[in-house]
Amino acid sequence: MNLRRAILVLSLSLLATWAGWGTAPVAAEEPGGEELFKEHCATCHGPDGGGGLGLPLNLEDFLRIADREYLMETMRHGRPGRVMPGFEHLLSKEERGRIADYIQGWREGPRADLPEVGEGDPERGADLFAEHCADCHGPQGRGGTQPREAPGHITGEERVVPPALNNSGFLAAASDRFIKATMLRGREGTPMTPYGEAEELSDQQMDDLVAFIRGWGEGVDPLAEPVIEVRSDMPMDELLPLLKTSINSHNFVFIRQQTLYEDLPPEGEEAESPVHILHFCSFGLLDKALEVDERVGTFLPCQITVYREGNQTVMSAINPKALSPLFHKPELELFCSLVSEKYLQIMQEASF
Repeated sequence: MNLRRAILVLSLSLLATWAGWGTAPVAAEEPGGEELFKEHCATCHGPDGGGGLGLPLNLEDFLRIADREYLMETMRHGRPGRVMPGFEHLLSKEERGRIADYIQGWREGPRADLPEVGEGDPERGADLFAEHCADCHGPQGRGGTQPREAPGHITGEERVVPPALNNSGFLAAASDRFIKATMLRGREGTPMTPYGEAEELSDQQMDDLVAFIRGWGEGVDPLAEPVIEVRSDMPMDELLPLLKTSINSHNFVFIRQQTLYEDLPPEGEEAESPVHILHFCSFGLLDKALEVDERVGTFLPCQITVYREGNQTVMSAINPKALSPLFHKPELELFCSLVSEKYLQIMQEASF
């Protein structure tokens, strides 16, 4: 190869390289519903939707009445006070839609027509709820006790914890027709009886129950109060290590544990009912918050107070979401909401 030809080849190579520099990068392919489900949902609901810490979703009776909107709203709001967090700030509306489409793909038969709901009497519904529903869903509709085992260790009906009906997330997602359809069909493979098919409840009685359940309004929302509180039947000495582990698992740095006593015990005796305050921090979040408004330092770093009340261990924390309107800065509200949700998730994960 002579010099002239070598220069020509080199020049063409350089031109091709430079042309490549101006080419727009290929956009990364967006994850599909199955991939998103495995990342965000499978840990609790099982890789095939069979349930575990979360309810089983791959049930034909459920899939035939749960439309796309119900699934998306469930992901958006979660179930405050229960294990399921809200994904509004973690997943876009489009991503939630792809997950909903993937879940609906498990359905084998056609969608069921949801029943009409007439006017009901909530007072009669309260009596019916106490008779037919309270044993599983709780006398106040706040659901059954959630499991502490990993999904692989939960089998049979133990994998189905009666859900909370008196819950803002459920009531925001479920229509009256969905609630009535659940009573009519039940859930095969779970303890939920098909009251309509068994003719245990009349059409009017189911309308009365719907009116009673809907009367809970916005339900139980721990993030609506100035203080976030989660209670556990676990002894304090068992709960504290789990709480520290949960703090670390959410990418917070545990700083210290402060122990306070209401009264100093007599010499030689142990103090009763200590109060423990756990201090922890995410320094990245702290820096971002202080950039927006230095006054957020009044409730940072993060703290969870743990104490005994009766036979229960109580975890409580100041709710940044409830305090954020005091600062009159909309850009701070998102940060405060995220921190409040983290508080709730940390305490819930430690308690189940």
